[in-house]
Amino acid sequence: FLWAVTSVTSRNFRDEVGSTCLLPFVDLFNHDPIAGYFTSYEWRRGRFVLRSERAISACSEIFLSYGPLGNSRLLSGYGFALEANEEQNGYCPDE
Repeated sequence: FLWAVTSVTSRNFRDEVGSTCLLPFVDLFNHDPIAGYFTSYEWRRGRFVLRSERAISACSEIFLSYGPLGNSRLLSGYGFALEANEEQNGYCPDE
C-alpha cells in the first residue's frame, strides 16, 4: 500500500481545478534546480502545456524544477536527495 501511495504522490500534478492527476511521460522528467527554471508548465483549457525558454536538442533530457526544496523534503516526497543542494536545509545531516 505504501509503495502505491508513494508512486502516486511523487508523480502527481494538480490540474486547473485542483484535482490530482497523473500525466504519462511527464513524470519521467527529472528535477534540476538550475535547468528546471528554464521550463514551466501550466494548464490551458484542460490541456497540460510544457514550455521551455531554451531550445531543447533532440535526445536531450528535459528537466523540471520541483521547487525550492531541501534534501529532507526531496527524499521524503520524491525518493532522492541532491549531492549539492543550496536550498535552505538542503544538505544531508551526515555530510
